[in-house]
Amino acid sequence: MPQINLPLIPTSGPWRTVVRAATQREPAHRPATVQKLQQLIAQETETPPQPPLLRAEELSKSIAAGTSAAAHELVALAAAHTDDAPLYCDLLLKLPPASLAPALLAVPGQAAEVVRAMATLLGTHSPPERGEVDAVIMWLMNIAQEAVDAGELDLLEECCNGAFEWDADWDQWIPQRHIADWLLTLTGDSASSVAAALRRHPACAAHFTQLAGTFRIDHRIQAAIGVAAEGQHQNPAL
Repeated sequence: MPQINLPLIPTSGPWRTVVRAATQREPAHRPATVQKLQQLIAQETETPPQPPLLRAEELSKSIAAGTSAAAHELVALAAAHTDDAPLYCDLLLKLPPASLAPALLAVPGQAAEVVRAMATLLGTHSPPERGEVDAVIMWLMNIAQEAVDAGELDLLEECCNGAFEWDADWDQWIPQRHIADWLLTLTGDSASSVAAALRRHPACAAHFTQLAGTFRIDHRIQAAIGVAAEGQHQNPAL
């Protein structure tokens, strides 16, 4: 109960603000409803969830320090926030793909979500620049190679779909040189999957017409490039 000359407001801590607000002499200065009071209590006493980007920054430091579990947590965090452009474009894109590859390959379905988001989110929070487009394409292609080595064809196709779509739109020479050399190395199921991706993105395939006549490339990739080159010849405006 109140006592004369004895203040009842806590000297510190989260409840100081709550009690002070609830005991103002002027009714207009107090929380107007129970809901307002509950909101004030929650605001002062509950710890808000950590923003994904801040947690990702902490995890990236742990990855740099050699903590492998941090990579798995970061991939799971990214998969849970596939609409967070800063998380992907300002942080994930700047990490070496090799540092994330084991975690990505551990859960291929989750990795496909991350790869799809990486290709989709670029340019959604700020206009993309050529350097950023190059970085996204190269990031996707590095993961694509990891998928080839692991025999993860669904992940490979997801990487190619994203990289080829950006290449078709931007016609970037630096990643194209990398992709051209990479296409020459593919065989078997990987070559078949990549050929299918090239057929889905003929504007990208047309950028590699110099490979159409070489015998050093898988015949399915060669055919996909040849069809794109023929279509470009018939429709030179494309």
